[in-house]
Amino acid sequence: MKKIIKCAYCKGTGKDFYNPSSISGCPVCRKTGEVEVEEPAVTCAYCSGTGKNPLGVRGACPACGGKGSNTWNSDTVCTQCKGTGKSREGLPCTQCKGKTKSNKGLGNTSSDVVIKDTKKLSCAYCKGTGKDFYYPSEGCRVCSKTGQVEVEEPAVVCAYCSGTGKNPLGVRSPCPVCKGKGSNTWNSDTVCTRCKGTGKSIDGYPCTLCKGKTKSNKSFGVSSGYGYTLGY
Repeated sequence: MKKIIKCAYCKGTGKDFYNPSSISGCPVCRKTGEVEVEEPAVTCAYCSGTGKNPLGVRGACPACGGKGSNTWNSDTVCTQCKGTGKSREGLPCTQCKGKTKSNKGLGNTSSDVVIKDTKKLSCAYCKGTGKDFYYPSEGCRVCSKTGQVEVEEPAVVCAYCSGTGKNPLGVRSPCPVCKGKGSNTWNSDTVCTRCKGTGKSIDGYPCTLCKGKTKSNKSFGVSSGYGYTLGY
């Protein structure tokens, strides 16, 4: 699973740390202030989580790419650098590439920098094929031909399009609510009080209160790890 955290290099501002007035913004997060790391994520030992190059060079850490965190599938530290992430010359350790769990007690990325968790699902619009549903000779415009999309947790099946990812008004395009993913983020166990879980207003457009993202009043259930659970 991937976790979206605050960009360490720009400290979540979206601006280049060394050149705040730059139009291009942060070179690590591309102005978003957020970056993705694969779990299990630990604070980068090489830069101590700052995202900066510890050699004093004006650039991102070469070990974590400026994210401030790395993926490390072990509770132990690197046997070569002993958890410093560095070689004797001060460069990234040649064994762990500077990505080891730190010996400084930095531990896992703290909850205060975690912005959201995401779940990877098969694309509803193209049904995981990577091809445009209406124009098979073209790549899927939702998942960019990958057949997979990411949805922020907690994810529920899109009430407006019933999880199909298609525009329910008959237009040959992705659902305007879930953007073709088939799932939306809904932080509640209850349904929208205005549309009563249909996701629609009286005229058939997305509900003006929940924007069509409510938990459905149908037995679709919660989106699963692969695709989405329809539960008919």
